[in-house]
Amino acid sequence: MTKVTVVKQPLEDLNKVKLVDIIDVKFLQTFQDNFAEAVGVASIAVDIEGKPVTNPSNFTIFCMTHTRESKVGNKRCMECDSKGGEESARTGKPAIYDCHAGLVDFAAPIILEGKQIGTMLGGQVLTSSPDEGKFRQIAQDIGVNPDEYMKSLSEIKQVPRKSVEAAAHVLYLVANTLSKM
Repeated sequence: MTKVTVVKQPLEDLNKVKLVDIIDVKFLQTFQDNFAEAVGVASIAVDIEGKPVTNPSNFTIFCMTHTRESKVGNKRCMECDSKGGEESARTGKPAIYDCHAGLVDFAAPIILEGKQIGTMLGGQVLTSSPDEGKFRQIAQDIGVNPDEYMKSLSEIKQVPRKSVEAAAHVLYLVANTLSKM
């Protein structure tokens, strides 16, 4: 059984508190890995600057080998992640969005005393059958082989949007409960 370790950090100056100061990263990684595997989504925790705090869990070949290894694709991924994080920060709740590569992603803010200190990002799923023409065009736009892109797309899990919303909400609840401990 994994033990939750409470990290004690004085909260005199919330502007200096970082996600790694208050959440046991080893526990968060274990939880994230198991959650991502069980639900079938990708997931990663990032700090307020967008730098990874955990290792990626259940990331897809479609995203990591094809989309993000393309200079154009990686730039677009970073922009999507940033926009998702900004939307979740603005609303204070999970944001579900379509990424530039045609998949569905989410961002769930990690908030401490009303201040966002990080984000749980995830998704890399489809919520409907993919339009082959659309994905072949995306492959051409980002400069990757359309046939290889389509092959890796065929391995992407298709789940109802409601399930993506539920996954984002669970990560939001757990991460924010941990940040308060």
